[in-house]
Formats: sequence, C-alpha cells, structure tokens
Amino acid sequence: MSSFYINQGEKNGISGNVKIVFHITEKGHVVVNEYGTLENEGKEYIVDRSGDMTITKNTENGFHKVVKGRFTANKQDTTPPELTEKLTSSQSVFFYKIQKIDEVTWRISDLQRTIFMCRK
Repeated sequence: MSSFYINQGEKNGISGNVKIVFHITEKGHVVVNEYGTLENEGKEYIVDRSGDMTITKNTENGFHKVVKGRFTANKQDTTPPELTEKLTSSQSVFFYKIQKIDEVTWRISDLQRTIFMCRK
C-alpha cells in the first residue's frame, strides 16, 4: 500500500492509506484502481475510484507519453471532490520512464523522482 501525508499549511493535514493498482496491457491501455482511506479534519473517507489512461509504446528520450482519461468514483467512495482535487493533478498528459528492475519489478519515474515501484 502507498501511504501519504499532505500538509498545505492547514491546521489538520490530509493523511491516508491508499493502494493504487495499475493494470497495463500490451496495447498501452492502463486501468487504474485506487482504494483505501483518507482522513481530513477529523473525518475519515473511503477512496474507491477507477480510471483509465493510455501509454505510448514508443518513447522519446526514454520517456513514455501517458494520457489521463476519465476517473470515476465508485458507489462506496465518500471522498469529497474538493479533497480529491488536492491530491490529484489537473494535468492530462504526463511523461514517465518505465524501467524493468528484475523479472517481476518495474520502476515508474518522472524527471525528478520515482513515482511508483510495481510488481507483477
């Protein structure tokens, strides 16, 4: 699971434990599932979202172009939209380097940092 804490100068920051799963097909279609819990201002929310992305097979300088599609909150999701907006990027296009570390592990990174470590 991916745990994170955000504090944007508010008295109470956002904390949570959210698992993000990427299902990447050979043709470049990516299905993303996000589920877990967030806590903000003493209230706990359920995160249960699905979305899709497309990723180019060809790279430019070793980076894949990733285009974010539509993300939908499932019935169980109780996270207010304004809280979701604080945690997600409004960008629709990203460039990521995807490197195979070993037979079952991949690293997804941008120019500055590792974003995710993924295992088969």
